[in-house]
Amino acid sequence: MATESKYDKMTKSELMVIAKELNIAGRSTMNKEQLLTSIKANAKETSPVMKKSGVKSVDKVAQKQADAPGYEMKRVTPKVSEIPDYPIPTHYNQDMIFMFAVEPDGEYVYWEVSESTQQRLKKEYGISECRFDLRLYTEDGGVHQLAGQAVGSRGDWYFRIWAPMKKLWAEVGVWDNAGRYHRVLSSAIVIMPSNIVSDNVDVNWMTVTDKWERIYTLSGMEDETFVNTDSSVQKFILHKLKDHLSSKTRMEGGI
Repeated sequence: MATESKYDKMTKSELMVIAKELNIAGRSTMNKEQLLTSIKANAKETSPVMKKSGVKSVDKVAQKQADAPGYEMKRVTPKVSEIPDYPIPTHYNQDMIFMFAVEPDGEYVYWEVSESTQQRLKKEYGISECRFDLRLYTEDGGVHQLAGQAVGSRGDWYFRIWAPMKKLWAEVGVWDNAGRYHRVLSSAIVIMPSNIVSDNVDVNWMTVTDKWERIYTLSGMEDETFVNTDSSVQKFILHKLKDHLSSKTRMEGGI
């Protein structure tokens, strides 16, 4: 009579877990008896723990203990995270278009045309499907189209148009059956960054020349005697401190 192993008392679900740890091929299509037979055959060659770590041989004492009747392998149940899962949606089903200036020759656009707007466009222009265009415009002595691209109802696009300091905006439109283009969405106007270093040096740095009396008073001194503003603040403060300390020494009977 064959000795009953620890696997004989397991359910099919438990056997499937063991089969996965042993990396038994075709386990998903096996019934309980087939799983049991395959696990017993593979368990003698490699224990589940050592199989996962990639070790081919195991200690004979440990293997004998694992095969002993009534032995149950302990499994640690992973702790479920208490932090709720908030997946980022792929789209929002809203009408929107945004354009961002990345660099003087880089413009990034994201857009989305909602389902309700698409249904309205189909009815309004008598079309069976919406064929959209993404366009880039500039205002330089008039409105000029810089680029155009056939797109879907939502997505993003990165243009490489050299346009430093120019006013640009993006637009999504739809075509009717007569080949006419109709604007659907338009972004805000964006002023592209400059390609040169600014020569504007109008920063006025703060000075303390005309505030020395107030600064000296705040330092704890009471004497606000006027001092020639041609003297540096540093020399003036050192001079006043020296006079103050000398006067204090004479009053206390020092030298």
